[in-house]
Amino acid sequence: MASDKAAVKIHFDDGTFKTFLLLPKTTANDLTSKHAATTSRAGPPKTYYLYYTIPGAGEKCFEGSELPWTVWQPNQQQVKFTFKETAPAGRSPAPAAPEGPNRGTMGGGPAPGRPAAPPPRQPPPVSEDDFDSLLNQLTDIDVGGKKTSDDPFDLDLNFGSSNLPLCSACGEPVKNNLLNAFGLQWHKEHLACAICRRNFLENDVNIVEGSDGNAYCEKDYIEKFAPRCGRCSTPVQGQCTNALGKQWHPQCFTCATCNEPFKGTFFEHAGQAYCDTHYYSEIGLVCPTCQKPIIGKCVKARGQRYHPNHFQCCHCQKKLTQAEYFFHKEKIYCKQCSVVFFG
Repeated sequence: MASDKAAVKIHFDDGTFKTFLLLPKTTANDLTSKHAATTSRAGPPKTYYLYYTIPGAGEKCFEGSELPWTVWQPNQQQVKFTFKETAPAGRSPAPAAPEGPNRGTMGGGPAPGRPAAPPPRQPPPVSEDDFDSLLNQLTDIDVGGKKTSDDPFDLDLNFGSSNLPLCSACGEPVKNNLLNAFGLQWHKEHLACAICRRNFLENDVNIVEGSDGNAYCEKDYIEKFAPRCGRCSTPVQGQCTNALGKQWHPQCFTCATCNEPFKGTFFEHAGQAYCDTHYYSEIGLVCPTCQKPIIGKCVKARGQRYHPNHFQCCHCQKKLTQAEYFFHKEKIYCKQCSVVFFG
């Protein structure tokens, strides 16, 4: 349900600010007159103008009869209100009230031949009914502060320079359970995980911002945004191995044949990762004699490849690169041994 009142900060040029009660019918003159009346107690009256800034729109100044609510209500925390003594360009500055009685007169009257100075600027009158209504609305705001004057526009939160922040969800001051997230302030119960809908009032729920700008508890954030392991399909947290266009737990990225972790390098074949031994075995480049990979020249016989110096008679060990050879029961023999054993 939308609120019909708000506690807003109005800043000053020295970097400080004060909190005022803003109602839909509050005019810019109501606010500037209130501030001028307050400052006149400590010195001569001054004229103030109420400026506002919205991101992307630059700074503008309210006309006295304009309603700041119409700017605050659709923008809320993005609006910055500022009191300034400088009149906006194109607007004639209002005359300042005199500091005291003119010299050379009795009883503070005007000097002979001079017109009387204008009276100090006063806040616009408020009817008795309106005044009571404003006071009642001020009493309805439960922000842990207290009303320090009878002025309906003055909301003193009684927290010194660290006035209560306003919740980015409801616009109301946050007295307890303040949550800072995404650079804004929230009531913890007004921000919830986009998936499980648990709010962050519970101490075991950590808030994480997703790449889509939504809030998530840590568990649902991991389920939604963490990469999935190419082997076990569970979320990968912490160390991650990137290979074959996928992400892997380091312990899940192993040789497709022997299931041993890789020691630095791996070889890809048909979409699988292999250690060097089993890679060469997959592509038929492991020598049957020494069971080691063949790198470089090889001898091909009966569909197998051999290191040139390992292509030899299985009985007499004679090198067969330049000689006749015979296969018997999947073993290689030179001609002489073949005749002796097999005729």
